[in-house]
Parts: sequence; structure tokens; C-alpha cells
Amino acid sequence: MTELTDHELKAINLIIARLAPLKRDQMLADLAAAEIEVLLADRSMLRFHLPGHVPSSPGQTPLGQVGGQGDELLDVVLFEDSDGRLFEVERTWPEL
Repeated sequence: MTELTDHELKAINLIIARLAPLKRDQMLADLAAAEIEVLLADRSMLRFHLPGHVPSSPGQTPLGQVGGQGDELLDVVLFEDSDGRLFEVERTWPEL
């Protein structure tokens, strides 16, 4: 397990800030409690593990996306699980 970098946290919070109030509150609570697993060595895919929570079924849904800021050429997508809980974040580099 690992900690989020400042850039990862900033991108995630930009997405969460756009959500409806109840969803935003749930995602912020999940983010505060989550343990973070690095799925790919370049940190382009991170999974959130919430203490005591096991998703009721497989699958994920994108919550939102944020594009690169300034000279950052990347996109970040935040996903929720089938129960509407914080699940995964993925970073991609757009085609140039």
C-alpha cells in the first residue's frame, strides 16, 4: 500500500469537487479512509481499498475525468464500484 502523491490527490479532488453534494461527501469520506494499492509500476492505475467494504458485484463506473493542467499532458479518470464507493483511478496520456 502507498500514499497518494500531491499531483494524484489534486486530480482526484478536482473530479470529486464536481460531484453532487451527497456523492462528493461519500467520495471524500472514502478517500480519507482508503488504503491505496499501486496496480502498475508507473502509478497509472491505483486501486482504493476501503476497510470493511467488499463490492457486492464486479464492475466499475467512471465518476469523472480531468484533463492535464498547463504543461501536463495527461487525463485522469476516477471510478466508483458497483456500490457507489471509491474504487480506482487511472491516468492516461492522450495521443498527440
